[in-house]
Amino acid sequence: MKRSISILAVLAIVLVMGASTASAQDSWTGRWEVQVTNLTTNQVMTPFLVVSHSHEAMLFTPGMPASEGLEALAEGGDTMPLQMALGGMASVMSIETSMGMTPPGKSATVQINGSGMHRYLSVASMLVPTNDAFVAATIELPVMPGATMIYANAWDAGTEANDESCDHIPGRAMWPECEDADSHPEHADGEGFVTIHNGITGVGDFGPDRDWKNPVAMIRVTRIQ
Repeated sequence: MKRSISILAVLAIVLVMGASTASAQDSWTGRWEVQVTNLTTNQVMTPFLVVSHSHEAMLFTPGMPASEGLEALAEGGDTMPLQMALGGMASVMSIETSMGMTPPGKSATVQINGSGMHRYLSVASMLVPTNDAFVAATIELPVMPGATMIYANAWDAGTEANDESCDHIPGRAMWPECEDADSHPEHADGEGFVTIHNGITGVGDFGPDRDWKNPVAMIRVTRIQ
């Protein structure tokens, strides 16, 4: 009997120590600088949405339908619907957006808070001119000082057909290809699920010079506090 009691006591101590260690691992907070560089040669990236969150608040799941918020971001570069959807979630700690558009070869930088409970960082932005292409990636925030770098691919939200028509691209007046383009008012639905984007194929008003090869962005995350 004494031996059984001793074993139970040791197990109890181990469980308490394990719980204390897990609690300590989740109790840290910090601040990070996030720099996103556009690696394409002829695609502009809309303001970046940057979110710190737990594993329960991923922006999308490949192979599944896009949310309404992701649809708005991927089709028009509008981050507000996704911000509003994420803002009320306990699994989200901070939401930031970069300023202005990011041309090819240029970078955008934001700072964001994170914690042990919200240890993931997600970044998303629309590629234009496209129908519903977006760049996105998720990375675990580096706890130690220094920088972590990852590359991000272009995704297809699957919410809009890739007809590459000026009529269905945001900011038509911005693109020289649209100056004399014919009107294509009819528009079909997309694939219905998020997948890797096939790039510009030349079926509409935009030529191969607008195409890209993955990855389309470099994301550098540095702990600053």
